[in-house]
Amino acid sequence: MANSTGVNNQERLKPAEILRLAQAVVDEFFASSAMPFPTTLMLASIAWIESHGDPAAERYEPHLNDSSLGLCQVLSSTAQWLAQDMGYRGCGQSVQEQALRLPKVSMYFGAAYTNHLSKHFRSHAYKSSLPPFSEFTKPSFEEQFIVRGYNGGPQGYKRQATLPYWKKYLVIAERDWR
Repeated sequence: MANSTGVNNQERLKPAEILRLAQAVVDEFFASSAMPFPTTLMLASIAWIESHGDPAAERYEPHLNDSSLGLCQVLSSTAQWLAQDMGYRGCGQSVQEQALRLPKVSMYFGAAYTNHLSKHFRSHAYKSSLPPFSEFTKPSFEEQFIVRGYNGGPQGYKRQATLPYWKKYLVIAERDWR
């Protein structure tokens, strides 16, 4: 059965399809944002790390009593919070677990969360504070803050546990997306 992006929910998306979907979501919903993030490459890389292109991916998070769903593995509670409290309603979908399995909806909420993290970063003094360990280097502290925050929450950039995610992101972002 095809969904709103024309992709069968049972089929994995190829890297090029993920990149095109990320570009479409950024262009449609975030192009007018004053924030530099999300970028197409950031979203595509996160989606690949999180689901390897599987729109039906699901992971129960026992410490949160919640599930991460879809391409971008967005927690259902995070998607509800983004839509209800933070105003991210551009996708026009009600935020139910089934909707997060639609590639475009999952990518939208992944983008919304990275956009929120970018705003969070810029509204706080993170840029001027030196990180507690030396791994904060290129390409940018803001990008690292967002990617590690995507994995571990807004304070995730401080946690050693998010460092492997960041390193994986750097490798994936350099891949051939064709």
